[in-house]
Amino acid sequence: MDERPISITIISWVLIILASISLLDFIYLLGELEESEIRILMDSNASAIWIQGFLIYAGMIIPLISGIAILRGFNWGRVLYLLWNIIIGSLNLLVSAVWILALPGLIVFATFTFFLFHPEVKDYFKSTRVLDARGDN
Repeated sequence: MDERPISITIISWVLIILASISLLDFIYLLGELEESEIRILMDSNASAIWIQGFLIYAGMIIPLISGIAILRGFNWGRVLYLLWNIIIGSLNLLVSAVWILALPGLIVFATFTFFLFHPEVKDYFKSTRVLDARGDN
């Protein structure tokens, strides 16, 4: 299978666009952090502020990187997406006061994971890896 499945294209671009918008939005909000409600929410969380900051930035950068890698046909991109979402989803469930708020993200994650690891998609990533090794891509 030489042609990229449409599901991979859609998922990749969704990850890239949403991560980019989130990163730009958070950079803008960072300037107003001291006087905003974000600071109050972060202070009320059980985790240290620096851990929350790391998770926020990683939560925007990792989907961006994995989206680009998936779009280019690198298998490690979908593994990165899967592992990051398992880690961050578990953390969210552990520290969240209202776990039901994690449900929409869990549904999106399950849907993306289904399409990213569908047998036809696995064939695409295998053929891309072979093309890369031969230098044809």
